Amino acid sequence: MSMEIFMKSPTGRTICLRVNPTDTLSTVKAKIQEQQRLVYNGVQLDDNLTLADYNIQHMSTLDHQEKMQIYIKETLVGTTITLEVDSLDTIGNVKAKIAYILRAFLWINNASSLPINS
Repeated sequence: MSMEIFMKSPTGRTICLRVNPTDTLSTVKAKIQEQQRLVYNGVQLDDNLTLADYNIQHMSTLDHQEKMQIYIKETLVGTTITLEVDSLDTIGNVKAKIAYILRAFLWINNASSLPINS
């Protein structure tokens, strides 16, 4: 028995997909023709589970999550740091990731310039 669900992209575009409750998420992704992550009710969906495993029903909406890379220029040393973020990350979440990576970067940089005690 088939059903219709909706997939919403990060740009707000919504498409309708005809699926079966026993379809795996890999099958759903193939119907979208993209290898991206799908999210339902805030949970990232596992490709090997079925729509029924997540209780995704007729007229449900899945969020399409894309990975992106942003580049951060660390000005003290002049190094560029790459950070992977998701299209559904909030600005606060991205700022927290940046703060974490910069603290780690600066700690490693400072630790490498310290003298080694024998």
